[in-house]
Amino acid sequence: MSLQKLLQSRSSVRAFTDKMLDPSLLTDIFQTAQYSVSNCNVPTLAIGGHIG
Repeated sequence: MSLQKLLQSRSSVRAFTDKMLDPSLLTDIFQTAQYSVSNCNVPTLAIGGHIG
């Protein structure tokens, strides 16, 4: 898939449900997000503590 098609096919979901998420899924998401680029090369915050 080309970058142009990828960017054109993205969507933003704004319809939420009351369905609970598995805490381990949230942990995986936050840990993966720490590898993403940041504004002005500012280090990302460490995510710790208890979720739930």
